[in-house]
Formats: sequence, structure tokens, C-alpha cells
Amino acid sequence: MEEKITYIHEAYARAKQRGLCRSKREFAALLGVNEATISRAFSGNEKYLTDSFVGLVKQWESDLEKQSKPDPEENTVKELLSAVRDMSATIRSQQETIALLAGLQKQLLKNK
Repeated sequence: MEEKITYIHEAYARAKQRGLCRSKREFAALLGVNEATISRAFSGNEKYLTDSFVGLVKQWESDLEKQSKPDPEENTVKELLSAVRDMSATIRSQQETIALLAGLQKQLLKNK
């Protein structure tokens, strides 16, 4: 029983630390349960501190963890697109420089 109470309190602390809630009322809303359910579970009421309730909290944390992990493939694609944009900008810059130098060369040849 004590383990369940400790787990619920720790899950609440983790949610607060992440900025997901500021109160037990907000924590209850995140879990989709009544505020009274949270209060009674926090106080150790065995009718509310069930395996299924603890399982709900664990599942919520697991789902949250999955959502917060970045997709490595998505990051790779973003990095590649960024590199392509950078290379395109460099190529445009080089093309502008070449055009400028070609114009200067024409003027120099004209002035000879």
C-alpha cells in the first residue's frame, strides 16, 4: 500500500516538475479522473488506491514519455533539410560572386 501512495506522490511531483500541473486538481484533469479520486488516493484510501488506478497513472506517464521522445528519423530529415538550405545559400552566394567577378573581368579587359 505504501508503495502505491509513494508512486502516486512521485508521479504528481514529476508532473509538477515538468510544468504539466500546479495542483492536484490539475493532475486529476491530466489523468481524466475526479479530483476527489486523487485526494482520496493521496490520503491512502484503499478504495481509491487500487492497482487499476496506479496502472492508470503508470500508463499516463508511459504515454507522456513516448510523446516527449523525439523521433530520430524526424530529426535526421530536419537536419538534412537544413544542410540542403545552407548549401543552396552557399551556391547562390558563389554564383553571385562569380557573376560579379566576370563583370569586373569584362570591365578590365575593356579598359586595356
